[in-house]
Amino acid sequence: MKIAPTLIALTLLALGATNAQGQYIEQLKEKAEQGDPKAQYTLGEAYRDGRGVIENYTQALHWYRKASMQGHPAAQVELGLAYALGRGVDQDDQEAYAWMILVKATGELNQEGVEHLDGFLEFLRDNYLTPDQLAKAQQRASELHEQIQANTATN
Repeated sequence: MKIAPTLIALTLLALGATNAQGQYIEQLKEKAEQGDPKAQYTLGEAYRDGRGVIENYTQALHWYRKASMQGHPAAQVELGLAYALGRGVDQDDQEAYAWMILVKATGELNQEGVEHLDGFLEFLRDNYLTPDQLAKAQQRASELHEQIQANTATN
């Protein structure tokens, strides 16, 4: 059986792309391990979506959490969503709410982001959380904020 030259060329291109993607992921991991919150967030995205690595929500959350604790708002949103959906962690509306109000307090979202976040918070508040749980979520958000402030002050 003859293999068409175009098939060979396409295979070699695909292998080259895979190799380049693997190098990119390795460089990203190195930066993430050195504490770069943007790299940590991007690596979390890669694990969440299975881009260049095997899809793994636990690994995604590991990197989102590291970036979140350095004040990365997009990572904080992803962490809140993970808790709301039970993706890679036990589902926890109270923890989801805490991360989301923390993000809102940063003031780093555009108007559309604020509107979506407000809708999400209202949905959780009205459908899933008791007044006691809301108070605990707000206390948790305050604790997280203090931890993040301490982390960013030392870095």
